[in-house]
Amino acid sequence: MNKKTAKAILALVALDIATDIAFLNSLANKQEEETDKHPLIGRRYIVTDNSYAIDKETGVEVSGLHEKEYIIVSDPYADEVESRWTGDKHKHMFVDVFSTDSARKYRVLFQERNVVKED
Repeated sequence: MNKKTAKAILALVALDIATDIAFLNSLANKQEEETDKHPLIGRRYIVTDNSYAIDKETGVEVSGLHEKEYIIVSDPYADEVESRWTGDKHKHMFVDVFSTDSARKYRVLFQERNVVKED
């Protein structure tokens, strides 16, 4: 292999490395921006109230979620629910969580105090 070919190959390798670094940096920056926009997603959450909890896939009400830890997978959102006792409709704040035990997503009441504090 002559010197010109070797230099060309080295230049291409250097360009490839620089392109990979730029790409990885842009991904890291995007991830930081997403975290800034959605600071709760990915945080741990302990459910303390089963009221209006549903399985996101089936829409069926669930119980037994309280006092267990989940991963937040959505921003908090308002949703209107019907009281099973009075039939009245009320808006509540919810968040979607993921259970690592059951590998299922649930809608649960959102209470900021239930977000696990970072160490």
